[in-house]
Amino acid sequence: MEMTFRWYGSDFDTVTLKQIQQIAGVTGVITTLYDKKAGEVWKREEIRGLIDEVEAAGLHVSGIESVNIHDAIKAGLPERDLYINNYIETLENLGKEGIHLVCYNFMLVFDWTRTELARKRADGSTVLAYTQEAVDALQPEKMFASIAGDANGSVMPGWEPERMAQVKELFALYQNVSADDLFEDLKYFLEKIMPVCDCYQINMAIHPDDPAWSVFGLPRIITCKENILRMMHMVYRETVDKVEKMKVCTCLNPLHTCLAIFGCLLGYTKISDEMKDRELVKLVETVGYQEGLPVVVNPGILDPKEFLDTVLRVRVPNPFMPDTPQRIATDTSQKKCVVILRN
Repeated sequence: MEMTFRWYGSDFDTVTLKQIQQIAGVTGVITTLYDKKAGEVWKREEIRGLIDEVEAAGLHVSGIESVNIHDAIKAGLPERDLYINNYIETLENLGKEGIHLVCYNFMLVFDWTRTELARKRADGSTVLAYTQEAVDALQPEKMFASIAGDANGSVMPGWEPERMAQVKELFALYQNVSADDLFEDLKYFLEKIMPVCDCYQINMAIHPDDPAWSVFGLPRIITCKENILRMMHMVYRETVDKVEKMKVCTCLNPLHTCLAIFGCLLGYTKISDEMKDRELVKLVETVGYQEGLPVVVNPGILDPKEFLDTVLRVRVPNPFMPDTPQRIATDTSQKKCVVILRN
């Protein structure tokens, strides 16, 4: 795991790279070209200039957040292919410059939404805040003005003044777009860009909708586990199936089941406590490394050995995980009953 810090660029951020470089453990920044409008191509020399600036301060660009998506793509307009091609060219240029992580979002009109950027706490610190009552009391076109005073003159991604000036037009554009329409537009976009992502090993990380419910009546779709899986199955169905098969058949569920059964028999009440028992550790290591790995189906996006290492070294020994042997054993026995009934 790498420690990174969000940096809004030298022209927009009051925090400097030199200051970030002094934060213990931070080695990289998550940044973007904040002066680029959605739909514009990022030229390779512009990307290289950003990388050089960050590296001159002793850091590196760990990822990009965001390459913003043009409204024509989200609304499924006829001209969307033009902007998708521009997006693909940007991804190619990022890949050629060695950047392999791009965060994006598929939210309509507003990016992440807050009603206050600097709510004061009792200790004098300030925090972002959101209250539904404040949103319900506002007209959409007044949203930007209501929080602009908290921004200290900075330009927040997704809240650029020129974009907010078009709020009425954007609401008109999306008035007949449903959640299902938005899913289909996202599917169309991902199917177009994924070949170039595969070519340059670029991981596309979609930002969950924030907040995870409709704002001003606009549909939002990246809101829950079910919708995320729906998105992944639309484009990566085979990969998702391989990941699930890896977890269910070899690298996760069998280990949990072993710990659940023997934990109940031995009187343990926490999975993490079982990982202090050398015999039980030896058991699950045998199940995982000697029995599971030789027959695992590699999904490609996750290394089975690294996944198994994380399960055994990080997940199950974690005392803050609420799993108990009794709960898992009960869950497993219920699944067995279902299988018996179906057969």
